[in-house]
Amino acid sequence: MKYSFCLALIALAFLITCRKESEGISSEELLLYSIFYTPYEEISVGPGTIQINTAATAGSSYQTGRSYTPKCPDKNGSGELPFTFYRRKTAEKNSKLLINFMGGGSCWSSYNCFGSNTTTYVNYKDYPFFIVSKFFFSEGIFNKDIASNPLKDYDVIIIPHCSADLFFGSKTAAYQDPTKGNTNVDFPHYGHDNFLAVLKYIQENYQGVTDVFVLGQSAGGYSAILNYPHIREAITELSPSASVNVLTDSSVGVTSASLFSAMVGNWDANKNLPTWVTGINSTYFSGSPSFDDYIKKIAAYYSSDRVGMLTSAFDTTQRYFYKLVDTVAGISDPSEYTNAIIQDPYDSNRKNSALFGSFPLGDTVPDGSVGVSGSNCDWVSQTIQKAKSIATASPNFSYYIAPGDIHTRTGHNEMFQLKSANQPFVSWVNSMVNGPLPSSVRCYDGGSSCILDNLTPTFINLALKKPTSNESYASSKDLSQTCNTASFFN
Repeated sequence: MKYSFCLALIALAFLITCRKESEGISSEELLLYSIFYTPYEEISVGPGTIQINTAATAGSSYQTGRSYTPKCPDKNGSGELPFTFYRRKTAEKNSKLLINFMGGGSCWSSYNCFGSNTTTYVNYKDYPFFIVSKFFFSEGIFNKDIASNPLKDYDVIIIPHCSADLFFGSKTAAYQDPTKGNTNVDFPHYGHDNFLAVLKYIQENYQGVTDVFVLGQSAGGYSAILNYPHIREAITELSPSASVNVLTDSSVGVTSASLFSAMVGNWDANKNLPTWVTGINSTYFSGSPSFDDYIKKIAAYYSSDRVGMLTSAFDTTQRYFYKLVDTVAGISDPSEYTNAIIQDPYDSNRKNSALFGSFPLGDTVPDGSVGVSGSNCDWVSQTIQKAKSIATASPNFSYYIAPGDIHTRTGHNEMFQLKSANQPFVSWVNSMVNGPLPSSVRCYDGGSSCILDNLTPTFINLALKKPTSNESYASSKDLSQTCNTASFFN
């Protein structure tokens, strides 16, 4: 059925393109074409070997020849589907390239890789190509029709999300599906392999590249920084003088140690580390890692590159995943798992997971306080402190903390109206792309507000007109009041 539908679309496009002008095109055909047309091409890749041969990678498997096997899980997580990626060519022999990692959550356990109400990742394979490419990657930084977009002239490569591993896995994990009597399931976490297949394509098709911008939203933001050294070395080999810079969108890295243990055990993430970067060895994730420490090491090693971070001050989805990591780690027995749903206490149109809450929103996350792991207030506090810490250690790092709680901005046209402390985001990101490094921007600078706009349109946010949670809303408070952000917004 799906393939017949796709063939019908292809036939329609061919009909419209090839029909003689004198015959005309009906309004219905034009409407269908406008709906289904996408400027992206879908590119298939298979297993292969990549070499990244620079002075930095000497002695690593990436220099001697690293094999990769791209694949995606099927809808049940138990099968293997071929991986594809998307490319939009903006100009012939374009020397400018945007590499974008798609977001979509992640999973690392039998408890959050399965279940109609407990799966915490999105697989692009569940949607037709034209929907993903047209409706996920046509706005914001991908919109080439907006004059103020600093990347409007760049070719675009989209690395779609399916493997639920931040594009850093290379392992088939042995899980037990709790919704099917804990039956054994082999789940393919091969995101890094998928990425390497795309990187090999870039090596073969962008040999004259002069400008590369690496970007990712949400889980894709982590992917962008985790895989940045591999991209940087591959581009250096192609064009030693190329300008390469990176920005993460809504991927601050506030999490607990149990996530890194799962990354090693279920994704084999240590295997994919850029061990040429000072301070990162082959067991880095098995030690005492953190995402902010990783960013500091990347920024220090590539000190001529601009490294940027965008987040909302109360990002709803990042708060959700902070709590999720602790919840998953706290399940000690399969009997504690449930796929049940419960009615949201305020929104009659929404039901939440009884186990994990309101995926992917932070409404049901407990407010707690600074220092309480998995709480709203601790996430907000840690976000500010981590951003400051990275900036202090890294002269080539800049961050932009927007007001409100909306998760990701670079994929939406609203980014062109976004302001924080009266500083336009588009001006900041233009400097990230073209230089010089912009000053960091914080929503509370100059006494500005972090709570009056940029709100996720949930029932409680709309009612209070400020970012809040179920717990805070019950007391008619926003998160700034509950968490006393005045104590650390400085």
